Amino acid sequence: MIFTIGQVPESDLYQASSFELFLDWERAQLEFELDLETTVSPWWCDKQLITMQFGSIDGRTQWFLRWLDLTDEQKEHLKHVLENPSKTKLIHNALFEYVILRFNNIKLENVYDTMLAEQVLFGGITSEKGESLYSLKTLVLKYCCVEMDKTLQLSFNEEPLSAEQVLYACDDVMYLSMIRRMQIPELKQENSENTA
Repeated sequence: MIFTIGQVPESDLYQASSFELFLDWERAQLEFELDLETTVSPWWCDKQLITMQFGSIDGRTQWFLRWLDLTDEQKEHLKHVLENPSKTKLIHNALFEYVILRFNNIKLENVYDTMLAEQVLFGGITSEKGESLYSLKTLVLKYCCVEMDKTLQLSFNEEPLSAEQVLYACDDVMYLSMIRRMQIPELKQENSENTA
C-alpha cells in the first residue's frame, strides 16, 4: 500500500494520509528503505529536494512525502529519524541521498547501500559494453526478476507532480530489502561483509 503526504493528484493506486500516521509507522520500524527525488541539475548545490520516499522492509508499505508541503517541525522530525544511528536505512547509491540531505542540514547515519555492496561483490567491474552492472534497475532485474521502468527519473522538474511520478518514486523503495537479502549470503561467502 502506498500512502502520500502532500499535494499529489488523487488516484486509486495510493491513499492520502497524515504525518501523524507516518510517525506511528516510522516509530515501529528498526530499518526501512529510503529514496529521494530532486530537480535535475549537473550541480549538487542546485538540486532541490522534491520528495522523500520510505518503504517497509517487507515491501508492503511505501510512504511518499512531498518535501515542500512539510512543515518545519515535520522536517525536523525527519532529520532526527535519518540521523538516528539505531535505525538502518536501506538505500541504493547512498552517496546521492547523503549529499542531498547534507545540503538540507541532515547527516544520514547507519546505511546499507545495495549499490556499494554489489560493487564489493564484483570488484567494480563493468560489462563489456561499458554499461553499469550496479544500477537499481539492473539489480532489481537480477535479484527480484522485475523489470523497472526508469523513464520518469529525470521528470521531477515538472510541477505539479503526476500520479505516475508518485508510483515511480515509490517503486524505488520496494525492492532494496530483497536485494540485500540476496547479497548478504554472497558477502558472507566472500568474507566481505565488513568491507560492504
